[in-house]
Amino acid sequence: MAGELKGIVPSDIAMSLMSGADWPKMAQQLVTLGRAGVDLGEFLPRVGEIAVTLRDAVGANAEKIARDGNEEWPKLLRETMPGGMVREAILSSPEWPQIAQTMRQLHGQRGVDVRRLLVTAHTEGLGVDQAVVRVMDAAKTPAVPSSRDAKRAWGR
Repeated sequence: MAGELKGIVPSDIAMSLMSGADWPKMAQQLVTLGRAGVDLGEFLPRVGEIAVTLRDAVGANAEKIARDGNEEWPKLLRETMPGGMVREAILSSPEWPQIAQTMRQLHGQRGVDVRRLLVTAHTEGLGVDQAVVRVMDAAKTPAVPSSRDAKRAWGR
């Protein structure tokens, strides 16, 4: 799977994916998708395009933030929220520079503890992140039909 991935997505993205602690599980899921009939030759390039778009958007936002003197805010967001779709969506949003600017103003002008605010917001919104992961996992896992005995016992 690593060889196939390296040939399809840019090397920096492939290395980032394969160096993560969850790479063995991800590789296993990709193999399972292939065995289930998903055309990985078509699927992986699309995933690669999304990853490149995300990488470029995060990079562009990081450059703008660095120019504006707000480089501490992406670091703070990464420290207070675990990696995942929600955090990356925030960081890659075209609105991120304005969000970072607002965080700077809240902290500097109003004395708001932005770290505590982010931790609380994450804790309150944890269900959203977990729900997204569950939906994504459910879409990957083919439904197993109920046995005849289960249908009789549970009516399903």
